[in-house]
Amino acid sequence: RMRSLPPLPDGLHAVRGAATDSAVFVAGMAADGARFLRLVDDAKSPHWETLPAWPGGAAPSTLAARGSVVVLTTGDAVLRWSTAQAAWSRGAAMPGRLLADTAIPLGQANALYPLRSPDGGARIYSYQTITDAWTPLATLPSDTGTNAVFGPWKNGWLALHPDGAGGWTADAGEIQAGRYLLKPFDWIVVVTYLAAMVGIGYYFYRRDRRNASTSTFFSGGRSIPFWAAGISLYAANTSSISFIAIPAKAFESN
Repeated sequence: RMRSLPPLPDGLHAVRGAATDSAVFVAGMAADGARFLRLVDDAKSPHWETLPAWPGGAAPSTLAARGSVVVLTTGDAVLRWSTAQAAWSRGAAMPGRLLADTAIPLGQANALYPLRSPDGGARIYSYQTITDAWTPLATLPSDTGTNAVFGPWKNGWLALHPDGAGGWTADAGEIQAGRYLLKPFDWIVVVTYLAAMVGIGYYFYRRDRRNASTSTFFSGGRSIPFWAAGISLYAANTSSISFIAIPAKAFESN
């Protein structure tokens, strides 16, 4: 469903935009300098909020938003706006020269950039907004130039190249997650573990089925020491979220 948004507060050129599920950001140049705007999508009166401009104030080449980080590039400089800290910081230098003013959002915390690397090759690089790291992903055709047009395609990118005869040729790439299948030894461990659990359960069932009551089953005969019960409760509430997700969120948002 289409709906009108409020006009930008200034006439801008060299405009770049980016969006997340909950926000829209615009960077551009006004007559008196750089502007960085965020759309406040209030149901009653949506409006543009002016945020602090990026350091240096040079014209933006790309803008991408992933998670709580907005990434703006000017030349080979990378500038990061943290929505959690409401401040700009300088990111890791771009490992090449942009082939197109394009940043393709990918996943929860990545953006793809077509770059001409120092060795002269054309490659797609991924920028990770949480770890501030660049990673080369794929090699582009050797004749890819700055007149190529890039855009998102499925879980990757689509590139259009002028063919010199008034037409265009296209190539595309898609990021695929690696698959790590279980090997025979893995299956042996799984089956052995399940067999051991069933065996232990059957052993205690046979041993206590005549004498044990329901209350004894649930309370362990009240013979479990407090430290063992405490460790068990703590371990049952610990998962990969505790070791991976929470530290990642803390690292991203400080």
